[in-house]
Amino acid sequence: MFASFSLLTSAALTLLASSPRFMPLLPDSTARFVITSIAIAMLSAPFVFAYLIAGDPLFDPRRLIVNGLPYALLSGVLAAIYLAVVLGGQRTFASITGEQALVFNVVAALVLAFAFAPLRERVQLAIDRVYGRDPVALQRALDQAGRDLLGAFDEKEVRAAVQRGLQLGLRRPLAVNWTADASPEIAADETLADGDRAAIGGLLRQAGIRMENLRLAEGRAAAERSAVELREAATRAELRALQAQVQPHFLFNALNALAYLIETDAGAAQRFTERLADMLRYTVEAGKRPAALLSDEIAFVEDYLGVARERYEQKLHFSYEGEPSLLSSTVPPLLLQPLVENSLKHGLKPDADAMRMTLRARMHEGWLELEFADDGCPNGTNAPGLSVGLDNLEQRVRRFAGPEAVLESGPAAREGSDTGGAGFEVRMRWPVHSGGIR
Repeated sequence: MFASFSLLTSAALTLLASSPRFMPLLPDSTARFVITSIAIAMLSAPFVFAYLIAGDPLFDPRRLIVNGLPYALLSGVLAAIYLAVVLGGQRTFASITGEQALVFNVVAALVLAFAFAPLRERVQLAIDRVYGRDPVALQRALDQAGRDLLGAFDEKEVRAAVQRGLQLGLRRPLAVNWTADASPEIAADETLADGDRAAIGGLLRQAGIRMENLRLAEGRAAAERSAVELREAATRAELRALQAQVQPHFLFNALNALAYLIETDAGAAQRFTERLADMLRYTVEAGKRPAALLSDEIAFVEDYLGVARERYEQKLHFSYEGEPSLLSSTVPPLLLQPLVENSLKHGLKPDADAMRMTLRARMHEGWLELEFADDGCPNGTNAPGLSVGLDNLEQRVRRFAGPEAVLESGPAAREGSDTGGAGFEVRMRWPVHSGGIR
């Protein structure tokens, strides 16, 4: 209003100053003051207009340049085409005929008429791409961002994929509000076309769904890890409990044998004590390990029988039949000791001269098969403890090798031998691979 009043007053004063009857009515000092004031107001009016325009979004300079640049370029291109057709055609025609012709103005107008629409579309598309207003390019960038979201493995990668797609499609960064419990949203102060806002909103909803899926997957993975850790801890605890059942029983029998030898044979008692110490050392170490080598188990059985020979009068023999490479196979700790103990306790008859025990091992179609057999009493002596010991051993084997592991026992399939019986067998097998237990 100030600028408009200043301009109107200046115009009125100009008209009045042109009248010779009006100016003499004003004193010289008053006339100079009024004229100076009006001149100052008139000269400041353009600055007031500029300030108002700069503060009004409707007159945003960048917006005016972006919207007007396509038409300015188009006007220049059309003018160049028109001048080229008119001037070039007239000069060529005049050089040939020596006359001027206005028909080239009509030809140039027709050329511009046909070229206007495609040129306008191409120029507008080029400008839109420069300033990030091409809907096709934006949709292409958002589609690529959506594909990138499928390969994102955490929230940081999700945000990077979204920002990269927006930067590529809009040619400028876009402020996005990221929240922990909801889908991201476009910042309130961002100005976008309705179509662009809808397309970007779809990408942000997809990003929110992806982040929610990642959070759920992380929660499931944490729960699964916790469950696996609990199962492993339970397995280790049960293995230690089963091994603890073996060790006291074995120690009880060994101490009874040592007490007998101390009274009957001091030298044998000393040898027995040394072997017993080695055996106890092995059992303590075996209780701390989840697996043992088959060769170590066989060596332990040899020591065990060396101690047992001091107690039993019969000859005790043990042999291994199998590929030497299988000696490096992993087996549950203290696997063979309860089998040997059962053979001596339940299969050795008092009137027998000897007992032979054999361990057979082979690898068949990815399964390790172990067969422990003796030639003692085929059905045992019906003494309590045989089935309990085999049940405990079966649990240990399945905890070690998995639910597919198999333990079977029963009388040997062969006929009786010269040592007093057909014997008893325990057959075990479980799947293995090159890295160990499957």
